[in-house]
Amino acid sequence: MSGMNNTVLDILGLPVDFLEAIPGGYHLCEDDPEKGYPFVYVSDRFLEIVGWTREEIGERFGNRYSPMVHPDDFEPGHAFFCDRTDLKEPMTRDRAFRILGKDGYVWISSTAKKYVKDGKSYVQAIHTSIDMFVDREEQVKQKLQETMDEVGQINEELKTQLEIIRTVSKVYHAIYYIDMRDYSFVELGLTLDGINSVIGERGEAQKAFANMCCYLVDDDHRESIRAFTDVTTLQERLRDDHWISSQFIGPHTGWAEGIFIPADRDENGDCRHVIWAVRNIQEEMLRRQEMEAKLLRKNQEYANLLEIEKERTSVISSMANVFYCIYYIDMNDYSFVELGKTTAELGDFIGQRGNAARAFLEVGKNLIREEDSESFIAYTDLSTLDQRLENKDWISHQYFGNYSGWSEGLFIAADRNEDGSLRHVVYAARGINEQKIASIKMNAILEAASQEYHTIWLVDQNTHEMELIRSNGRNTIQNALAMAKDDTNYDRMLLWYVDRYVTAEDQERVTEACSTDVVMREIEGTPVYVVNYKRVNDQGNVAYHQMAFSKVTDFGFTLAFRDIDLMMREEQEKQRILEDALNSAEAANTAKTTFLFNMSHDIRTPMNAIIGYSQLMKKKLTDPQMLDYQEKIEQSGELLLSIINNILDMARIESGKVNLDENCARISDLAKSILTVFLPEAEKTALNWNMR
Repeated sequence: MSGMNNTVLDILGLPVDFLEAIPGGYHLCEDDPEKGYPFVYVSDRFLEIVGWTREEIGERFGNRYSPMVHPDDFEPGHAFFCDRTDLKEPMTRDRAFRILGKDGYVWISSTAKKYVKDGKSYVQAIHTSIDMFVDREEQVKQKLQETMDEVGQINEELKTQLEIIRTVSKVYHAIYYIDMRDYSFVELGLTLDGINSVIGERGEAQKAFANMCCYLVDDDHRESIRAFTDVTTLQERLRDDHWISSQFIGPHTGWAEGIFIPADRDENGDCRHVIWAVRNIQEEMLRRQEMEAKLLRKNQEYANLLEIEKERTSVISSMANVFYCIYYIDMNDYSFVELGKTTAELGDFIGQRGNAARAFLEVGKNLIREEDSESFIAYTDLSTLDQRLENKDWISHQYFGNYSGWSEGLFIAADRNEDGSLRHVVYAARGINEQKIASIKMNAILEAASQEYHTIWLVDQNTHEMELIRSNGRNTIQNALAMAKDDTNYDRMLLWYVDRYVTAEDQERVTEACSTDVVMREIEGTPVYVVNYKRVNDQGNVAYHQMAFSKVTDFGFTLAFRDIDLMMREEQEKQRILEDALNSAEAANTAKTTFLFNMSHDIRTPMNAIIGYSQLMKKKLTDPQMLDYQEKIEQSGELLLSIINNILDMARIESGKVNLDENCARISDLAKSILTVFLPEAEKTALNWNMR
């Protein structure tokens, strides 16, 4: 799984750096309950919560999410989404359950959301550890000793990557797999005749590349491709790159592009295997050359008509590499001329010149999807353009075209009249499919994260400027905007927020704990640094809240707010129950101590009388046998009184009243008293007892 994380995320277009900065553990799964929701990606934060490595999750749980959920929590632990029919991508409510970590089950809080990419459904979720709020009565610690079969792992990774390569082989007319240990290669796919006889299906890569340069590359490109395909220097050139490429002309392919792609790497970052793929770019290069030639002719043909300076002509020519259509509009009569286009359908529909107002209206009705049509027509209304471009050099608008996909159209002021009104404008449109899809996915991820954290900010570590990333709910959005209404500086916002929303007893602590210096220091040593406090809302109600800080590498940190009042109230209730139990135990212990203290006093009084009368009786006795009996009675009484005094001392210890009595004693007397008590019992059992 570790070898596939970044590859899959690149395919789906997910922002890896931001995923790692989200407070909580992020993971992405296939939406397939029958297979146990197979993992597609897990963040480092998720691995820190559960304690497993990615490889251990693959081996221990088959790379599936379901086996990690506690059997008793199976239903809340799975993504049962809400039944609202107005949601295109339904999400779960906040759920708490246990998943199996390396050291036992871990309590987590989770929100999840679905989304669909290329017809395939995925589930993404944010997990936050809440062990600190859960009273875990039983926790089984497990340690898994595993031996990783390196060869088996490599084979599995290669198998998966080869499937991906076969999938994209339709784009490439030749694909080869190179072993960087001995520079041997095998052919994975070939769709063009005449190459196999030169290269072969397997063999030595350096020799094969030499033959390729001699027979399959023209003279002008031979030396550059020979250097590019030198496998002895390939390791170093690929060290910090995901791929490298070079273009050349060949007798069988025309214009072609050769690409080296690392298939897998060892622990030092060196490539174990490399993919060599060649694709045909003849049409692309011819189209580029034709476009450049056409743009050059257009610029030369209309240079005098448009009175465009040479510098602006150069700029417009450069724009043609970015924008798929460029039009020059005269604001006096709304006439236009085409400066460049790369979308044939658009050019055929609009033409090379005409009335821009009518052309924009027809495009909005026929080439823009229905939900974007009205806004596109309003944006391209030339009668209001002068007002909208007042004091501006350009404005832009995004829409979805039937032929172009997601696009961005720009009106750029070319020149103005003496009164500042527009004389000519340039309209240019460019494709933004990748950026728009990435933005949609980013919003989906942030929406999932904001179910746990109702407001998320991004703070620049150098300027301390804040940017509002996400805030869910109308009230929280209003509050978030109010925080930055007059100032987006984090330090000043913190003072404002603490003064307005933090209770008086927490203000000094929160101000210190959330200062920039403290936050930057703490996030270096922990994935998520949190500060809990009591918050007062505008109605005067008090609730527990939390600020969570996470590091964003080379930028600063994120600040997320969430309500933890319910968890804190539950924790306080548990603490109250424990305190009540402790008080009950202390009361019972006090009663026992009192009983022992009183009982010892009550027993010691008659014992003193017995010993006293025994001593009086000793003065009246003359018979040696009776004197011996009297002495034994007195010694036994003294021993019993000593035991009673010890009980009394124990009671004094518990009540804190013990005093140490240091006196001299003769060991022989102590031994004699013990002998008096235990000798009769020894004689009954025929045991010999000697005292020396």
